[in-house]
Amino acid sequence: MRPGMPSVLIVGGGIAGISAADLLVRAGIHDVKILEATHRTGGRIWSIDVDDDIVVKAELGANYIHGIEHNPIFTIANQNHLLELRNADKGLRHRVIYATEEGWLSGKECLYMESLSEDQVAADCVAILERFLKKKNIPKPKKVIRTSWGSNPYTRGAYSYIPVGATTADIELLAEPLPVDSSRPQIMFAGEATHSSFYSTTHGALLTGQREAQRILDMYTEKAPHEEDSSEDEDEGLFM
Repeated sequence: MRPGMPSVLIVGGGIAGISAADLLVRAGIHDVKILEATHRTGGRIWSIDVDDDIVVKAELGANYIHGIEHNPIFTIANQNHLLELRNADKGLRHRVIYATEEGWLSGKECLYMESLSEDQVAADCVAILERFLKKKNIPKPKKVIRTSWGSNPYTRGAYSYIPVGATTADIELLAEPLPVDSSRPQIMFAGEATHSSFYSTTHGALLTGQREAQRILDMYTEKAPHEEDSSEDEDEGLFM
């Protein structure tokens, strides 16, 4: 590592942490480590197999690209031909022998659903269909796939939102690095909950990771003249 460059520790291997590490390494700061508490990277971007026999994925996390203009997620998806793959065969839906549907819950209802067994969720879905369709003997679902972000100890929720009484100023406060008013803060915060415009989105998370990485680069690659002869002790930046 070049003298004077920081050692950076990133807490969390979601898209914010990964995008921060990517920008730092590409800019020449190589002493970067990511700490991830779970068995995988990606954070709330998570795809799983629906069936062992047919390659069909279910998205447990990020499902949508919110907007096209100036959206880095759209750019990444387009560059990797993911959008073309999704729409390549319009007739595919007619050859799939089953389909996936999404249902949305929030608040206490979501936490209650997460506490139920898969068998209970399946039985409740059948009961609701029988009630609304006025039919009996509706087959039980072959498999139940559901999220558990609310009860996940590492996420404690699906995504952030601004409740009644809060403002974007609260998001800006959450994003403020520590120590406050320091020319070289040691702790910085990224993630979709710290973007005052694109909170609750995947591209908001990616942009905040790049934002904090750029903050480090600005601190260590553009020294003022009086800092040129300063100590070459290494500093450490920490993402949370």
